[in-house]
Amino acid sequence: MATLVRTTFVKVLTPAHGGKIAACGFVQHRSIMGKALRESLPPPPPKPAPFDYVNKDYTWLRSLMDRTTHRLDENSKVVVVEGTVASKKTEFAKCLAEDLGMKHFPEANMDLHYIRPNGIDLRTFDCQIPEDARTFDHVNFNRNPTHRHAGNFQIMMYTARYSQYIDALAHLFNTGQGVVLERSPYSDFVFLEAMYSQKYISRGVRSVYYELRNSTIEELMRPHLVIYLDVPVPKVMEAIKCRNLDHEVNGKAMTAAYLTEVERQYKTKYLRDISTHAELLVYDWTGGGEVEVVSYQN
Repeated sequence: MATLVRTTFVKVLTPAHGGKIAACGFVQHRSIMGKALRESLPPPPPKPAPFDYVNKDYTWLRSLMDRTTHRLDENSKVVVVEGTVASKKTEFAKCLAEDLGMKHFPEANMDLHYIRPNGIDLRTFDCQIPEDARTFDHVNFNRNPTHRHAGNFQIMMYTARYSQYIDALAHLFNTGQGVVLERSPYSDFVFLEAMYSQKYISRGVRSVYYELRNSTIEELMRPHLVIYLDVPVPKVMEAIKCRNLDHEVNGKAMTAAYLTEVERQYKTKYLRDISTHAELLVYDWTGGGEVEVVSYQN
């Protein structure tokens, strides 16, 4: 069973969150209902069918007849699951999304850049092109974290998380279904700083990264709820060995110093800052836990 070690409560609708939503006449509740609670209550009134935002445009004329906010309910929230490497975020996020009736978004990765709409993976052509023009993803980073492309890799990871977060918001506003993401663009800097501390990237790359981040991050609506799965570094290193991925076990990136810096950046910077905008739940996940613990806290 997980142990709740810290909880910070703030209002879900802050000016950064809710200015535009509140103007539409929608008042959002702080609570999130799990499956057991939803099933114990009377069925909610019917809502409009999800808007097909993939194939249709939401025009001004359509907005007069089809108000997006009519689809929203208590669970129309953005939930982000955070944690260091090998903290079992994926398993937890999937179970949480199922329990809350939300859509799960797996952690963004370089597939968003390298796999084209027709299904072709650009990485399959690496053997046919010069080394400097080849792709570079998390596998390459783990094996060679000081490679000249490591900085570009982290910048591309930020843009991947940013794009996925926009997709998640589009899904929420057009369907009313809440979303559960694994990490977000708000926490991406944690890994950038850990890379910089270990001299995997240069000061110039760090400067370019923050120029991009500072010019884009404030345009997004912040999460309503952030859940941090706290696992100490020794346990993380055990988990890395246990899952036995060659690029992690035999790579050069996942050192104790790197993982310690990731943990420090999470706890001293990210969690402190995000708690001023979102509700924050931190769980001791050393021995795992049950997703129902989170449902009972909301």
